[in-house]
Amino acid sequence: MIQVAILTLAVMLYASSLGEVNYLAEVMVNDQPLGVLWKPPFRIDITDAAKAGANDVVVDVTNVWKNWILGGWKFPEAERVTWTLYPFYRDDKDAPLMDSGLLGPVRLLS
Repeated sequence: MIQVAILTLAVMLYASSLGEVNYLAEVMVNDQPLGVLWKPPFRIDITDAAKAGANDVVVDVTNVWKNWILGGWKFPEAERVTWTLYPFYRDDKDAPLMDSGLLGPVRLLS
């Protein structure tokens, strides 16, 4: 959770820009879900949820399936939590992970 201070709301509209996101991001402000962003420009209007003063901003980012599969190969079989019927990447356990997460920059726009 990130706290964001907004000095005044007046009649201004506020939007949050998450910069680069790989691949899904769900945004909540002050415990109010605002939506799921899945394509650029990764911006969402937070006007109705934001208040003057401190605001709690939560951004949940979903990882990609490829990374889950590749990451699972690093664990002993008994400890893996991800499985698939098709053995994706079985022959390339050292394949690089895809960039994933909130890469930013995160900005508050008015």
